[in-house]
Amino acid sequence: MSPYTEEQMILLAGASISAQDFAPAAVKAWDARVAAAAAAEAADAARRAADAQAVEAEEADTLASKEREAREADEAREELRKAQADAAKSKVGRCRLTL
Repeated sequence: MSPYTEEQMILLAGASISAQDFAPAAVKAWDARVAAAAAAEAADAARRAADAQAVEAEEADTLASKEREAREADEAREELRKAQADAAKSKVGRCRLTL
């Protein structure tokens, strides 16, 4: 089965003066078609790689953001613990003064 449509074959044959001209033209057209397919595949592979890299970068940003939020929450909890401890010490000190 020919890789060309009937219209493409007619155009190649019409552009050829003889059968000797047709064969090289057909080979050249085939090579161009193969090269175009390879270029399209390479572009698609590059696009997929760029998409994968973008997803990976987005996941890394999300992870960094979650880690930063967790660290800030831990720091806030530690500050709260210190404030509660200070308040408890202060309350104990006031109770001793009133006794």
